[in-house]
Amino acid sequence: MECLQCQKPIQAGRADRKFCNDFCKNEYHNRERAREYLDTSRVIARLKQNRRILAGLLGGKAERYMARDVLAKYGFDFDFHTHRHVSAQGNTFLLCFNYGYRVMDEQRVKIVKWELR
Repeated sequence: MECLQCQKPIQAGRADRKFCNDFCKNEYHNRERAREYLDTSRVIARLKQNRRILAGLLGGKAERYMARDVLAKYGFDFDFHTHRHVSAQGNTFLLCFNYGYRVMDEQRVKIVKWELR
């Protein structure tokens, strides 16, 4: 059996041992976490950017109608949202954390701040 980190033969220990020592075990898992962090940090950055754009355009209002082009102009990425909510009336809202929008038609969206309960 070879160590997953350094590929040296594992000398002693359990038959299912994967690493030759604690250093190799820690290095292997740190590398895996770093790879995961790079993947997720890009997505989280995009979600936070979308949230900032929605919050900025909404200002202090409860809701606001806006042209989709305006959101795109500010760099809003319509492919990224944290979750969706279907209201009692059947309207679907796409949310970026606690701010969201509803597509009204091809040119307009309704921006809202979502009250967390």
